[in-house]
Amino acid sequence: WKKKKKVTKKNHLINLVLEVLFATLKKDTYPRILMEEYEMAEMIYLKIIENRPSYLMAYNRLANMYIKTEDYKKAIRYFKEILTINPEFHRAYLGLAISFDKYEHRNEAKRYYKKYLEKDFIN
Repeated sequence: WKKKKKVTKKNHLINLVLEVLFATLKKDTYPRILMEEYEMAEMIYLKIIENRPSYLMAYNRLANMYIKTEDYKKAIRYFKEILTINPEFHRAYLGLAISFDKYEHRNEAKRYYKKYLEKDFIN
């Protein structure tokens, strides 16, 4: 975990910008992905992760975007990061299973499908 930053005008402005990004995330980023503006969506998610590292949905949406763009290595990386923060985030197991399956690592895919099913029934 990062140290808390001293509240300055610059940090306050960054937080305000992030709040606007969070507010528009569902309205703005998904259409950008649908319009294949992946670079902009990636930049937004990475900025959110940088400034709010505990916001798991940003990791999840970024990783799912990487699946859509067939960048399975990056998808795997971000799904694994989710699990280091919260091993109970069961959607990450499904994302890993799909990523490994698409990446043609079938044994890893099976392992994560199994973990997803176990976690999904618990949650």
